[in-house]
This record gives sequence, C-alpha cells and structure tokens, in this order.
Amino acid sequence: MSLSNEQKGITLEEMSKIIQQLNNRINTKRTQLAPIIRELRQLRQRAQMKANSVEEASASVGLHIHKRQSNILQYNTENTNSFTFDGETLKEVESFTYLGDIIDERGGSDSDVKARIDKARTAFLQLNKMCNSKQLSTSINVRIFNTNVNTVLLYGAETWKTITIIVKKYN
Repeated sequence: MSLSNEQKGITLEEMSKIIQQLNNRINTKRTQLAPIIRELRQLRQRAQMKANSVEEASASVGLHIHKRQSNILQYNTENTNSFTFDGETLKEVESFTYLGDIIDERGGSDSDVKARIDKARTAFLQLNKMCNSKQLSTSINVRIFNTNVNTVLLYGAETWKTITIIVKKYN
C-alpha cells in the first residue's frame, strides 16, 4: 500500500520554509528585547554600584557591613543572578524578620499575620489561668486581655495589606 503526497505530510522544502519563518520570528523578538535586557543589566549594575557606595560611606565613618551576616531578598523578581558585596556573594533568603515583621519574597502579609496570631495565642495561654480566676472582675480581665494579647496581636498591623483573608483571620 503506497501513500499519496497528501497523506505523507509536508515536504522537506516546506519544513525548511517553516523553520526559516520561526528563525525570523526569534530574531525579531531578540531585536525587540535587546534594549530591555540592556536596561535591566544597567539597573543591576547601578544597584551594585549603590551597594558599593554604601559600603564605602559606612567604612568612612567606622561602620563595617558584615557580609556573612548580610542577606539579600529579591522581591517580586525573576532575576536569578547573585548579588556581590565587596567581592563576596550575599546569601539569598526567602524571608526574614525585621523589627518584628516578617518580610517575604511575595510581599504579602500572610506569614506575618500567622506569626502574630501564634504569638497572641501564646500570650493568651500564659494569662489563661489568671483570667479564669474568680478573684478578678470581668472588666479587669478585659483590660488584661487588651493590654497583653491585643497589643501582641496587632503589633505592626499598620504595615499589613488589608485584604479580606487577613481581616477574616483577625475576626
């Protein structure tokens, strides 16, 4: 049984034309993206220069940046290049705690809210025995709760993104 030309599929010449068209498209895209890639490289170089100038300014007044204790968090980026500081590559992290707030690479507040809820729960459990005491009035218990649990829970809340999920977690 022999196949007709239509049944055999495309010819080598047709395939060659398709490959040439694809190569032309790729080259066009490369040409279009070249200025953007160049600008991104320049931005990275400027960030590196600023980091170097911070190091120089710090050193001039007696401050020294400890490179092994310094980390970098790339926020909302797809850049995978490492960042160097005075010739040493800085360790990349997914999140870190700064002044009690958890800062992560997604920029959200979920992990921070979860940590605050856990800390408030711990504070509440520590006060639970005292609050269950019959010797304290309800108003005193409410004041103790507001002073010790709510303040722990709401510390740093002004920096949280107000989204429905977070509001539901608090309520």
